[in-house]
Amino acid sequence: MSSSPVLTLHGAHDLSTAVATHAAMLEASAAGSLRLDLSGVESADVSFVQLVLALRAGLEARGDALECLASPAVAEAFSRCGASLPAN
Repeated sequence: MSSSPVLTLHGAHDLSTAVATHAAMLEASAAGSLRLDLSGVESADVSFVQLVLALRAGLEARGDALECLASPAVAEAFSRCGASLPAN
């Protein structure tokens, strides 16, 4: 999936940033498979985990894929939620 577009996110991602994050994810994934570079995300909550999982489900339903490069904060948020990160 190396030719897939990359969406890079930084900083804190929580309910207060969910609308903007969702819009960015939808725009970046409009053409198909997507790579999320979350290595710069410093904190994330359950709303962010839900956005990533919904993005993955939407892409997979279209036959596309989601690849993530996660920061420790993102990995921890997924772990707290009992969810699996999309494949790296």
